[in-house]
Amino acid sequence: MQTVKMPHEIPGEALSSEAITSRLPADLKGLRVYVFDRVRSTNDTATALLKAEKEEPFLAVFAELQEGGRGRRGRSWSSPKGVGLLGTCALAYPPGFASYPGEWPLLAALAVRRAIASVTDLEVTIKWPNDLLIGGKKVCGILTEMIAVRDGCVCLAIGAGTNVNTELSLLPQEVQLRATSLLAETGAMVNRNVLAAAIVSRLFDTYTETLRGLRFADQHKEMIAHCSTLGQHVRILQGQTWIEGVAQTIDESGALHILLTDGTRQKLISGEIVETYAIHSV
Repeated sequence: MQTVKMPHEIPGEALSSEAITSRLPADLKGLRVYVFDRVRSTNDTATALLKAEKEEPFLAVFAELQEGGRGRRGRSWSSPKGVGLLGTCALAYPPGFASYPGEWPLLAALAVRRAIASVTDLEVTIKWPNDLLIGGKKVCGILTEMIAVRDGCVCLAIGAGTNVNTELSLLPQEVQLRATSLLAETGAMVNRNVLAAAIVSRLFDTYTETLRGLRFADQHKEMIAHCSTLGQHVRILQGQTWIEGVAQTIDESGALHILLTDGTRQKLISGEIVETYAIHSV
């Protein structure tokens, strides 16, 4: 894990389950929301709680500090204590339900984007498939994992790490170049309990809509409208292979269509965009 400088105290309001649930819509106040001072990983903690509480189809976990947080491809995710929002929503589908878990990284990105935008009024965009950016810099990373905790059920842990009241000077120098925070963008502290409630509410709404048959194709136009990847020249790492070209569109399955540098086209259902830059006409 990367070393970060730690603030002397938690600025603003500390996270609490009561403060989060009090800000949920009236029909969601019965949701289980847990807040911990420190965990290894909110995804791991939420998974364990979902396994223990077999009757709960949906719960949320937040922590002031993660000691073993992780991002995509097993990378570590670090955040100074008490300034970011580190949380996971874990959910379970009924046995035999056609849940399409492969669509959840995209659905989660849309849901969390809505939550951040609703609290801050900032223009938040999506870097395919599920990083959230402001002004081209990463403000939130999302990690969706399938978890085996119940026989016959598809269960998912959807973790989101958001730089909320993070002073960029507290982050490693190399991270400062590509990351931002809500504090840096708004110039004001953001109440993390309010944002946590917004994220839980939007993810729960998406979960209940998928139970009624929602597919990514139903939100395809919203993704197109808010995806900053499209029209950019991109370098993508897929496994051990580099792919380079222009991101042209995202289809209704969630796949990214690339016009490669050799003039051919390729459709990607997974991969990590390592570098993007605008195409300038001459």
